[in-house]
Amino acid sequence: DAGHVVEPLQDLYKDEVRALGEALGLPEAIVWRHPFPGPGLSINVLCAEGGDEPPNMEQTRHALGAVLADTGYSGAV
Repeated sequence: DAGHVVEPLQDLYKDEVRALGEALGLPEAIVWRHPFPGPGLSINVLCAEGGDEPPNMEQTRHALGAVLADTGYSGAV
């Protein structure tokens, strides 16, 4: 409720987490998926200047909402 982040696997390396996932019987699609967002996204965010939105931002929000609606998830841009 207070917005705390719990990361019980933070001290494990990626291969150790995957081995644990396989031992727990998680589906391969989850165990072997590419990590997201990865370091590239944080670099883009940290290096961005200003808070200007691109001209097609509303269209992007609408498209993302449509994709998420099909999956049962929700989110915001």
